[in-house]
Amino acid sequence: LHFITSSHVGISRGMVHAGACGGSMRRTYSVHGAETNVAARLMMQAQADQILLSENVAKAISETYLLAEIGTISLKGIPKPVAIFGLEGKKQAASGLRNAKKQTILVGRDAELQSLIEHLELLKQGLNGVTLIEGEAGIGKSHLIAGLLREARQQNVPYLVGTGNAIERQAPYHAWRPIFRALFKVTEKTTTDLVHQAVYVALGPESGELYQLLPLLETVLPGHWQDNELTKQMDGEVRAFNTRRLLMHFLAKHCQKVGGLLLVLEDAYWFDSASWALITDARKRLSPMLLVAASRPLGDETPEAYKLLTTYPTVNYMRLAPLKAADTI
Repeated sequence: LHFITSSHVGISRGMVHAGACGGSMRRTYSVHGAETNVAARLMMQAQADQILLSENVAKAISETYLLAEIGTISLKGIPKPVAIFGLEGKKQAASGLRNAKKQTILVGRDAELQSLIEHLELLKQGLNGVTLIEGEAGIGKSHLIAGLLREARQQNVPYLVGTGNAIERQAPYHAWRPIFRALFKVTEKTTTDLVHQAVYVALGPESGELYQLLPLLETVLPGHWQDNELTKQMDGEVRAFNTRRLLMHFLAKHCQKVGGLLLVLEDAYWFDSASWALITDARKRLSPMLLVAASRPLGDETPEAYKLLTTYPTVNYMRLAPLKAADTI
């Protein structure tokens, strides 16, 4: 929110009482307990725009977030010293990418992994392809993708990974944010000036009017992009069309630069309509490119863009079944 100039955040985790509190004349819903007090004390200790975490929270998120161990301090009302951590940012963009560097053994998916590797070989020969991986939650889609990404790393095949998010499923292009952050090498700590510099360099001198569309990057890239006179006038489908046009310009230049791109999109079940629209554009305009999308079964909510992907002439459709008994053991 633009009117908030700074924030101080404290987060803890544990057993609390949540429910109605008060008497017969006045009652309210509230949360009480030691962890509530810890969170409040951490908030009071936090500097401007700092997020402090208790040890319980730090343990729970250490695989996906960058943490700074600050030390142990005494907090008012808390009998024992408390270990606190500072939240620095996210480690990776997607679960498949998070597991890509781990030398884990993939069990029971040999045929599926081999099929993905074969399509990776076609990409290296300059051919386009689409692979759709579908399966229930927890059945191993991300582990299969992690195996593909490890293979891509070994074969020096460039890849970008995007992911859907249940919380942000209504936010336009949210599935593509990790992709463009990776494309421009942007992290949580990258300054606005460096973000703008990376974009200008990637845009190139031949960009022409695309320079005027840069404020449309606000949906996918941090940088405090402010609307100019041109983009202020855009709304609805006009704004959406020009946003996709700008984003595809950067993706197409990158695809040509690396000579073939593996584009992985995880948790497609949570994608918003704008993210799906950009996928349709990517399939049409990026070459050579292997698109791999993983999703739970979409059922009656299947987007038109997903249906179009299934009609692609060389689509590789994988429906993951439960592991066999021996593989499970």
